[in-house]
Amino acid sequence: GRRAEHHRRIGLRLEAAFGEEEAGEIAAELAMHFQRAGDVPRPVRYLHRPGQIATRRSAAREAVTHLIEALELLGSLPDSPSRIQQEVALQISLGPALMVIEGWGAPEVERAYARAQALAEEVGDAPRLFPALWGLWLYRWGRGELARVPAQGEQLLEGAACAGGRAKVLEA
Repeated sequence: GRRAEHHRRIGLRLEAAFGEEEAGEIAAELAMHFQRAGDVPRPVRYLHRPGQIATRRSAAREAVTHLIEALELLGSLPDSPSRIQQEVALQISLGPALMVIEGWGAPEVERAYARAQALAEEVGDAPRLFPALWGLWLYRWGRGELARVPAQGEQLLEGAACAGGRAKVLEA
């Protein structure tokens, strides 16, 4: 109990010292402290950030490790719209890292993007639905499922129209 309290206090102190903007620099450390303190929502948020950074730095295995850990922690939280939106964001971040490690047509890629699509549709999150549909299109194209690509493309165009912006329609 004392150790958990120490980790919580260290995490809070670091969080306050670095502020919201700078906390991303030590996100993995903050996640560790809050996780050891038993504070589940904070480590989920802080693990997402190093997962994204690792993806941008072409460290896909590290990204997958952080993102899967965040998803596992998130699974212990009760269902809520906020939790679902966090999971959508995590699954969308997980997709590209899995594509690098496993290949575009890996079943894990489909699972990540299909889960993101289902959850985004459930909560009506049009902006996040588009990247989920795009990831599924890439997955099907990567597997050579060319018969399914046109239907997926139509769905992608619809998602782009809902997400708004001509850039999304052009991408679709």
